[in-house]
Amino acid sequence: MTTQRTILRDSALALPFLAGLGAWLEGPWGGVGVVASGLVTLMNLALLGWLVDRLVRATAAGSGGGGAVPLIFGKMMLVLAAFWALLATFPAITVALGLGAGIAGLMAQAVAQTLHVPAGELPAEDA
Repeated sequence: MTTQRTILRDSALALPFLAGLGAWLEGPWGGVGVVASGLVTLMNLALLGWLVDRLVRATAAGSGGGGAVPLIFGKMMLVLAAFWALLATFPAITVALGLGAGIAGLMAQAVAQTLHVPAGELPAEDA
C-alpha cells in the first residue's frame, strides 16, 4: 500500500540523483540548490501530510477541523517565501529539479503499483 512515508522515502532516495544532475548542469552550486530545494519540498510534503491528517481526524470527530485550515494556509505562505528565496539564490533549473524530488517519489510509487497489478485487474480495496 502506498502511504505518505513510502512517497517521502522514494523522494528522499531520488534527491541525490537529482543533485548530481543539478551539479552536472550548473556546477557544485547547482547541486547545493537542488538539495536545498529538495529538502524544502520534502519538509513541505511531510508537514502537509501531518496537517491534512489532523484536519481529517478533527473533522471526523466533529470538532470542525481542529484549526488545521489556517495552519495549512500559513504553511503555504512560508513555503512560497522559501522558494522565492531559493529562486533568488540559486539557478531556476536547480530549484525545479529539487521540486522534482517530490514528483519522483510519486512516479516511483506509480511504477511500482503498475508492475504489481496484472493487466485488466484493479487493486483490492483496503478495508
